[in-house]
Amino acid sequence: MNSPPPKGSDWSDSGNQAPARLPPCLPALRDYEKRISDLFAEIRYAPDKLDVKAGEVHEKIVVSAYRFMNTEVAQACGARWAKLEQLRFRNIYNEVADNWSAYQVGLAELELIRNQGGSRVDAMRRLKAPRRDYINALEVFYEVFSGTLNSFFPPP
Repeated sequence: MNSPPPKGSDWSDSGNQAPARLPPCLPALRDYEKRISDLFAEIRYAPDKLDVKAGEVHEKIVVSAYRFMNTEVAQACGARWAKLEQLRFRNIYNEVADNWSAYQVGLAELELIRNQGGSRVDAMRRLKAPRRDYINALEVFYEVFSGTLNSFFPPP
């Protein structure tokens, strides 16, 4: 019979498996988690607010979170983070990255038109779909990222 995990441990009912050690990147991952959550609150009613900070969000938060999850978190969790779930996480990240490329093109077009003093209306219309697709993919990424993080390292 398996004994229950010790009170306050960082593992759930996982049988006889040892708990995952806390990766050094955990504070950074919690920060990314909070920043993405705050971003969703900010852009819920005005998605175009993402345009100004989209590059920073993608490069400094999403890419960094993905790298930490694939290195330090994967090492800390060992076999507890199933390879199939890691593959699912990678596929979700790839979806975000693919949508980021289209969104980035739309942002560059809008900036070019802005710099040339042309009408931005058409560019803004064309930007709506890539922005929406990026935000939708980012939401899925956030749910899986946050869920995985919290299942292995529950917040205090």
